[in-house]
Amino acid sequence: MADEQTTQDYYAILEVAPSADEETIRQAYRRLAWRYHPDIAGIQSDEQMRALNAAYQALSDPDRRRAYNASRNLPPPSEVPTHSAPQSTPTALRVGSRTASAGRLKLLYRLEGPAATPVAACAFARGAGVVGIGMIDGQIGLWSLPDAKPLTQLRFGSQTSRSGAGVLHELRLSPTGSLAAAWGFLLGARVWSTANGQALWSTGINAPTGAMDAMLSDTPPLIRLATPDAPLALAAEDPFR
Repeated sequence: MADEQTTQDYYAILEVAPSADEETIRQAYRRLAWRYHPDIAGIQSDEQMRALNAAYQALSDPDRRRAYNASRNLPPPSEVPTHSAPQSTPTALRVGSRTASAGRLKLLYRLEGPAATPVAACAFARGAGVVGIGMIDGQIGLWSLPDAKPLTQLRFGSQTSRSGAGVLHELRLSPTGSLAAAWGFLLGARVWSTANGQALWSTGINAPTGAMDAMLSDTPPLIRLATPDAPLALAAEDPFR
């Protein structure tokens, strides 16, 4: 029987060319993992998610990718830096947010973020004039709406997976904007103080099945989590921890 690795087209699964560099492969995995993760697409996407994980594990490791290419008679991948420069993203990813039909709605603010990284989540602090923008790779920016100025950058830090391919799912802000919470696949969940960007609490949970949600309050400062089928103490072998 042929080895499963030699029969699956990992490049096709990740929708990239065999010549793709490391950053292109990482961004493709993030985009598809956000689309097919069971939290978002439902339990029926398990098989697709397993295929994505297998493809990314093979192609993100230089030695495994070289062996995979050899098994399929493909030329060896070009040697590229571990952290290559972000490639330009097609404008089609955000064209829809720049146009509007005639009507009673009007554009109030425009915030310019990293063009090469898709937005995955957005949250508002009621009455505080603050908006949080979460990028698919887990970077989060807080903005003041009245003057469209950046306030704070939040990062998952040590919670980010060693592969660097964590995928942000959701972002929440407390009513005054003093607290922020976010979670995602391979990122876990984390709460920050937005005044200084300091992480206040974190956990590895990330709802293996069913939608996860959170509510923040300022007085007292607390987070209430809804984690269907995802108890706070998950088994270490849980693939969606």
